Amino acid sequence: MKVGIVSAKMNKDVLDFFNQKFPTFFIPLSEIKFGVERSFSIQHKKLNLFDLDYLIINSNSSTLNREIFYTLLKMIEKNVNTPISSENFLIVSNKVLFSNILIKNNINVRKMFVIAQKAVIEDILKEISFPLIVSLPSKKRIVVTKRSTLLEVLSLFKPGIMITIEKVLRNARNLSVFVVGNSVIGMEKIEDKIKIVKVEDKIKETAIKIKDLFSIDFCTIDFQVTEGKFYVDDIKISYSEDLLKKTNKNLELLANFIENKIKEREKSIFKKIEKIMLKLLKVVKSEISCPWAKKKRL
Repeated sequence: MKVGIVSAKMNKDVLDFFNQKFPTFFIPLSEIKFGVERSFSIQHKKLNLFDLDYLIINSNSSTLNREIFYTLLKMIEKNVNTPISSENFLIVSNKVLFSNILIKNNINVRKMFVIAQKAVIEDILKEISFPLIVSLPSKKRIVVTKRSTLLEVLSLFKPGIMITIEKVLRNARNLSVFVVGNSVIGMEKIEDKIKIVKVEDKIKETAIKIKDLFSIDFCTIDFQVTEGKFYVDDIKISYSEDLLKKTNKNLELLANFIENKIKEREKSIFKKIEKIMLKLLKVVKSEISCPWAKKKRL
């Protein structure tokens, strides 16, 4: 049983924890070698990533990293267990596509507009008020409180560059939840300190619904919570570095999940082999019991 962790940065505590459960290899995202000759190859030093049983990805919001993660998943997903398919990774990494699917499934998101030129901004400002959150192409998010500042930010980008504008929810608290299987752990950052919190049943149900909607093994979902309502803010295919500052429970749950998933896959492979062998055995038996069948074909 071999497990790989692909991340932009190494966390030694995470690697040490998983190595207590099964052989685990840290694979820096920037050091992966993709090869295309007679067949695909994905290497990190002497490690062939196709030899892994499960590949943990710890993604962030960087556009460049997102493209590398997608390529990695696309190439490896048929041979190695991954936490999400390449197709669904592409969807959850796109704020607009992700939000659109959530809305269709009756899950609340903040009011949002996507523009490719500042000429339409006046029409948008009739429907949304300051302060606003502006998501730049780099995925960096900034809060803008004035029209002049917004126009100044938009003028930095050529027409055709997609900019996302979202409404700020007043008096909302930020809640992050880590989800794996049917387990949910909640946390809040209060005065730069991480605090483990109880997750309301409705939020827990929504988090699991999102995980299942995109067939994700594990993820971290950010919510904006106001009185009586909550809104999905962001999603990452990540075991949550912030949560590790308070507990290893997320890693324990993930390790158990991975172990069970690998065992289930092995059982499935053995069953397929067994079916093939039984079919071959039937063919051989029929040939032995009907020796004249060959003569007729001759």
